[in-house]
Parts: sequence; structure tokens; C-alpha cells
Amino acid sequence: CLYVSARNFSAVPRWTCRGGCLQAFKILALEPMKGAMGVPQNASTAFDVLVADDDADIRDLLGEFFRDRGLRVAVAHDGRSAIAALEQSKGRYRLVVTDITMPGADGFAVLSAARTACTDAYVVMMTGFATLDSAVRAVRLGAQDYLTKPFLLGQLDVIVDRAIARLSSGPTGAPGAGAAVHAVAGLEARLAEIDGRLSSVERGVDQLLALMTLSR
Repeated sequence: CLYVSARNFSAVPRWTCRGGCLQAFKILALEPMKGAMGVPQNASTAFDVLVADDDADIRDLLGEFFRDRGLRVAVAHDGRSAIAALEQSKGRYRLVVTDITMPGADGFAVLSAARTACTDAYVVMMTGFATLDSAVRAVRLGAQDYLTKPFLLGQLDVIVDRAIARLSSGPTGAPGAGAAVHAVAGLEARLAEIDGRLSSVERGVDQLLALMTLSR
């Protein structure tokens, strides 16, 4: 039930999940600004984004965020509809942002469909229930990023910049030995980052449990 919520991308103190849990989070994010770093400036850097999440508020939030950055956005309410959109897309979705746990099909199935539709697509996995196993699986299956909810909206600006760079570089072709070494190094760095995030989440949960215990 860890979700980020900010209709106008400003600091929002609370979010209630569908399970009824009330979590207090503060989102530290700048208001989106046209012309800021990471915002596509012309048609050559504008591309299609697919957002897949079964939570309507998350879909709306991310859709609005990417549209404010000049990107064309489509949304899917579950894994099955996301896969169908990818199969019919003819490879136009260059950035795919998908939740892991969804009805119909999970985010890993969406990741596989994204890879089949466009080998150079930048795929981001999101989850409110991060585990090291799911993070490793996502990276091994070809995901470029793994976000744990809640996350800073500024992280999405970095992702947009990376997707633009990937699009600008053109087809990657078959990786050679040098690319393989670079991929392994990148995987190790990403796993270390994910492990640090998981530790941060665990500390937050411990603090929340302690506060709940004291309030009883």
C-alpha cells in the first residue's frame, strides 16, 4: 500500500490505499516546468509512453506527469490490456512504465511484451512491495529501472532523460564482449542501489511500527 499521490506534483501529506491503511508521506518534487531540463523540446525527442497500473490515481498521476513533459501517453488498467496495447503498437512505445502486481497479467509479462514489441524500449518496473528477488528478475528480463513506491517524481525526470538518450542513440544491435562487461557492471551497481532502497523501506516500516506501538 505504498503509493505516491500528488495531483499537482507538490508536497502532499497523505495517501489512503484501497486496503484502508493511512500512510503519511511527503513528496519532495518540483512543479513541472515547460522548458526545464528533461522536457522534450521538439518532435524528434517526443515519443510514446505506455503506463500500466491497476490504480486509477497512479495512472492519472503518471500520465499527467509525462504529458507535461511533451510526451504522448497511453494508459492500461491491467496487465492484459497493456500487453494487447503493446502487441498492436508496432513498436511505437519507447518508454513503458508498469506496475508489477496487476490483474490479468503481471508486470513481468508486460516487460516481456514490451521487449518483443520494441527491443530498444526503456522499461521501468514499479512496485509497492519491493523484494531483492523481484528486482533481480526485472533486471535480468531486461528492465532498465526498478522503482519502489513511494518514489520522488524527480526520478521520473531522470528516466525521461535516459529514454531520450536511448532513443537518440538508435538501434543498439548485438552486444559485444565490451557491452557484456558494461552490462554486468551496470547490473551490479543497480542491485546495490536497489538493496539500499530496500533497506530504507525496511527502516521506514520499523519506524512506523514503533510509532503505532507508542500510540496504543
